[in-house]
Amino acid sequence: MVDLGSGGTHDYRIALQSETGEAELDLKKTTASSLQQQQTTGRMANYSIDGAAAVDSATRAVTVTGGVTLKLLGTSAKSIDVTVTRSTSALSSALSTFTDAYNATVDELAKERGQQGGALQGSSLVNLLSNSLRELSTYHGSDTISGLRDLGLELGADGHLSFQAFTLMSKDLGNSAGVTAFFGSATGGGFLKTATDVLNELEASTTGLLKNAESDVQNQISNLGKQISTKQAQVDQMQINLTKQISAADALIASMEQQYSYLNNMFQAQQTADQMYK
Repeated sequence: MVDLGSGGTHDYRIALQSETGEAELDLKKTTASSLQQQQTTGRMANYSIDGAAAVDSATRAVTVTGGVTLKLLGTSAKSIDVTVTRSTSALSSALSTFTDAYNATVDELAKERGQQGGALQGSSLVNLLSNSLRELSTYHGSDTISGLRDLGLELGADGHLSFQAFTLMSKDLGNSAGVTAFFGSATGGGFLKTATDVLNELEASTTGLLKNAESDVQNQISNLGKQISTKQAQVDQMQINLTKQISAADALIASMEQQYSYLNNMFQAQQTADQMYK
């Protein structure tokens, strides 16, 4: 197919070239040997799944279930088994992110303990948060998958998690239904339900542990601010009173100095008079 057009106008033509020399081609013949006659008759693809009724398809690519498409490559007189496995990349990435977040939280809580602890030193909140982490890392599932360790998440002696993606891949390949059941859903049980409940206990807007602690701290800050304002007002009033007392004392001292000077002058005058009359 060539385009003989120009100036933006298309003129498509069929170009034929013989590889064995010159030959006369006549595409207008209507005889049995004409090139316009269909030389090979096509037929519908036909297949059956699990012994069900046969299905016809106009294409080789057939969708046998949601997300699974097969390409028919030929015919066979025997059944062919098709093994379908799911990718664990999304789940592996989620567990890796969970591991990093878990370990970062463990490190932050460690900073609040001991004599050099942070603002939460001695607070029961630190232990409560540690218990929440422990509840997640030690979650127990079914008999086939007892815990996160079976999926590649190992809890070390230092309290940190490590993740092995190949362990997850192997477990999912051999027991994908068990992996799905272990995680469950946020509302239907499993690890995700436990994790959701733990986070709600911590983050719920009205009853969450962290929200209540934050509210308590805000109230303490507010009350402390009020106390500071009250004490500052008392200090200001005390300063005013002291200023007044100092002013009154200065005036009294000045008056006493005048009286002393007057008495001193009288005493000196009497001494002078005594000396004159001796």
